Amino acid sequence: MKNVNQMVCDRIDSWDIPRWMMDIINDSDYNHMDELYGDFETEDELIDFMEREYGMWYAIMMDDDDTDWGFGSNDRDEAISLARSMDAKYIAVIKMGDDPVCVDTIEEF
Repeated sequence: MKNVNQMVCDRIDSWDIPRWMMDIINDSDYNHMDELYGDFETEDELIDFMEREYGMWYAIMMDDDDTDWGFGSNDRDEAISLARSMDAKYIAVIKMGDDPVCVDTIEEF
């Protein structure tokens, strides 16, 4: 019989979660998975929480030479809508903080 932490892990594994989020989740203490992520019933709830918790910025990138992370949104859906309307090449997922870093890209939108 699976314990509650394994059931939470199995549920999250079945969702389409961005790579940067899975990296954070996989680094979490397995024995506390239920406490950390057990309240999320859908992947959208978890994604919304992680975006708020980690202060993500979705930068609209027009081409491979674009190095400006200034234009975008903190909301993934809004950034995707902007990228589509601007015919952007991809979206850079930026983890904000003292030293912002690109942790992922979204190339299909």
